[in-house]
Amino acid sequence: MRCSKCNSDNVFVKKGKCFCFECFDFTEVNPSDKLDDYVNKREINADYFQVNMPRLQSELNKFADFEKKLEQERVAKTEEKLKRRGEKPLKLETGEVDEAEKFTDENSYSFQVISAGIDLLAKEKYDKAREIMELIFVTYKEADIYNEFKYKCFNRICLLLGMIYDGLSNIRLALEFYQRSFVMYEELVKRFPEKMEYKRGYLTPISRIADVYHRKNENEIAKRTYKLCLKLSRKLCEENENDIYFLRWSGDFFVKLATIYEESDSMDTALDSYNRALVIYEMLTDKYWSNFFFMNDYAKILYKVATIYFDKKEYDSSYVCFKECADINIELTRKQFDNACYRRTYAFCLLYKGDICKIRRGFQKALDNYEAAAETLLKITKINPEDNELKSDYALSLWKIGEAHKAQFAYDDALSQFKKSLEISKQVIEKVPEDYKRKTLYIDSLVKTGEVYELKNEYKLALDFYDDAYGEAEELEEKKVMEPEFRELYGNILKKIGRIHADFKHFDDAFGYYDKAEEVFEELASRFNEEDRYKSDKTDVYMYRAEIYQRQRKLSDAYALYNKAAMSFEKISSDNPDVDEFKRNLAIAHDRMGDIYLELSDYDNALLKYEIYLKISMELNQKNPADPEYLENYAMSKQVMGRVYYLKGDTASALKQYKYSGDILKKLAEKNPANMEYVTNYSDAINEMAKMHEAVKDYDKQLILLNQAVEFFKSVTYKFESNLYYKEKYAEALKNMGRYYDRSTNYASAVQYYGREKLVYDDMFALDGNNDYIIKKLRAINRIAASYRKSGKFKNEIESLNEEIEIFSKVCEDNPDNQDYQRRAAVLYDRIGNRFLSDKDYANALQGFLKEKEIFEGLLNKNPEDPEAKKEYANSLLNLGRVYSFNNNVKARKYFSDAFDIFKQLVKSSKDEAEYIDGYLEARELLKSL
Repeated sequence: MRCSKCNSDNVFVKKGKCFCFECFDFTEVNPSDKLDDYVNKREINADYFQVNMPRLQSELNKFADFEKKLEQERVAKTEEKLKRRGEKPLKLETGEVDEAEKFTDENSYSFQVISAGIDLLAKEKYDKAREIMELIFVTYKEADIYNEFKYKCFNRICLLLGMIYDGLSNIRLALEFYQRSFVMYEELVKRFPEKMEYKRGYLTPISRIADVYHRKNENEIAKRTYKLCLKLSRKLCEENENDIYFLRWSGDFFVKLATIYEESDSMDTALDSYNRALVIYEMLTDKYWSNFFFMNDYAKILYKVATIYFDKKEYDSSYVCFKECADINIELTRKQFDNACYRRTYAFCLLYKGDICKIRRGFQKALDNYEAAAETLLKITKINPEDNELKSDYALSLWKIGEAHKAQFAYDDALSQFKKSLEISKQVIEKVPEDYKRKTLYIDSLVKTGEVYELKNEYKLALDFYDDAYGEAEELEEKKVMEPEFRELYGNILKKIGRIHADFKHFDDAFGYYDKAEEVFEELASRFNEEDRYKSDKTDVYMYRAEIYQRQRKLSDAYALYNKAAMSFEKISSDNPDVDEFKRNLAIAHDRMGDIYLELSDYDNALLKYEIYLKISMELNQKNPADPEYLENYAMSKQVMGRVYYLKGDTASALKQYKYSGDILKKLAEKNPANMEYVTNYSDAINEMAKMHEAVKDYDKQLILLNQAVEFFKSVTYKFESNLYYKEKYAEALKNMGRYYDRSTNYASAVQYYGREKLVYDDMFALDGNNDYIIKKLRAINRIAASYRKSGKFKNEIESLNEEIEIFSKVCEDNPDNQDYQRRAAVLYDRIGNRFLSDKDYANALQGFLKEKEIFEGLLNKNPEDPEAKKEYANSLLNLGRVYSFNNNVKARKYFSDAFDIFKQLVKSSKDEAEYIDGYLEARELLKSL
């Protein structure tokens, strides 16, 4: 049978009328077509029915008793709730199940069969339901329109069979029964226009037909069907004074249409449909405010609208919708406290509100929303401890709290939250290891933890977490997980590991990871029609490779890759003029090319590249005045311009650029003292300007800048007492001040600042226990000793050197196998021995040189063939000979002779004679002098 208008076979025929579901219109039956008999096709006959009747009757009796018991319990519970709330229920005719339960007419047997079918359908026992409904279908297949009860029973049976076949995924038969039911409802409404139950049931089969087409992804047919449903429901609303049943149907159809538009990325049209649905449900909630079904539906639609606004970056509208949705879900929670769904939706509204605040750089408000969401999700999780989805949501909220802390540079707090998220996510994936989405969140938490350690300059710990993330990602990679969010994360992990290896100068390993990352982003770009985000990620890899070549001094290779990256970013940014990140990447590529020219001393070309960097950075800063990252880029572009001017000899222009940059960086650092990058850039700017002022002999301005750095880092260190990086920067600022006074021959002030530097390293050692800080402290003491020597305070110099020896002796005792420490201690004894020797204090000089000899002798015994150890030992013998040459020539000759023999042997055995010839000649001259 085909439609005479569109020739489609998607039709239903009854009593000479043909309804086409393609063009949604009625037409006459084509005489050339014949309607097959359904019973013959299904091979169901009366004999089959009679044979199975006893078994069917037994089961129906059981169902009848069961339904009666359930109904009694339901009525009792409802009355109890109403009594407790003091409310009267709104009686809703909610669809086919409610209507079927009203069949209490003369044929109780039919009612029992239909009730049994409904019960089995509700329990998703489709095969059993099909068997029962097909048996009774035979008895009504010849139902006549003039026998109302039998006809409506047959209609109900057809509708239920459609639902059963729908559940069994037999789409053809589901559509056939839905179409039968729709046409029969059409006839019932025409025959009995005064009966509301037929009007209300009229929309059910056509709506289900649309649902079937939607599930089949035949969205054009589904869309037309929903539009027909909408037209019918609106007509029924007008005819029945906005009956609540038809009004709700209209809202549902708008939502279903919006879903189709959303799936086809027609977001504006989807938003319009959702907003129309919102208007309808707003009417329902205003009229029936105590009915939480309407409130719940309204909140769901509002949530969808809010997410679309969020995706469209219309954050004002999105925030308002999420806020209203959150308020409604709070109200729903009060009505049904045990319903976790309402509180979960409330929590996600808060998470989205936090995201919007974070995008607008309102990090504290974002944090407040995230923490409120986490608190809500934790409560639900405690009530439902076995619900892995809730646990995963809670882990997500902790992850977002960590991101908010990270954005505020509170790295320790961020680490705490990321680690909590990791712990919960790990528990979840252990229970559901095949859930790649939850595993992706776990992997991302590992990456975020690594990022925080990287920001704290703790690269080894960062690499540990990146490696863990890589191991987990490799498992998904082996399972051929191809979802874009995972693949993008996998590519980013490879990039991050590569960069850490590059920092450690493991260049071959870095190149290996970069190659893999490029393959991942290449595959993503090809799968998604060269999506520019993935092309940008791929281009980042060019930049990272170029950085390695630059560090290896392969400048031509580095420049070629930077230029390739610049051309790629140029095309991406021109195709996406509203995406500022792509323009920023383009600016950085030009900046790096300028660095190459600078290393080649090609200042003119360097200046041209830096001017492009400056121009783009200025445009981005003007477009995003509230974004500190673009302001920082602008400041740094000014700084690199200043560097070129300085190298070209134009110090005045250089200082002008640096001052402009320094003022911006100072504001950024003072406003965001926890941001190490801002602080470092500001520190570098001050030091560079101080050097320039020193070069032009403007010492007063140099002093002002150096003092400015000291005061800034003093305040920052006070705020972040446990931050070792800032303490080291503070120590460096104090050292620079000390050197300034040293060069100015103000040795007293120099000693004062070097002394403060020493105390900072004491604090750092107390916090961390790393011997490197002791070494740096010793260097500060060494500078103090040198200042005392220059000022003629030899006694104070000796005291400083003794303090240095005392500290280092303790370090050597704690690290007896560290030969580097042993050598440093020997050098200290050498210096103190020479100090006493210059003062003709031979006894103390002798003690210092004997200690030096003892250390180098021990090193030589451990490495008897080491030429460097032999040389050091020979020098210690020369020092002893010099002391004895003033009062004991015999011993002096012995030491000089032994040293001469060692140097002579070294000169003969070494390929590089020049390294030892000076010692050989010195020993020979000293022997001759005796």
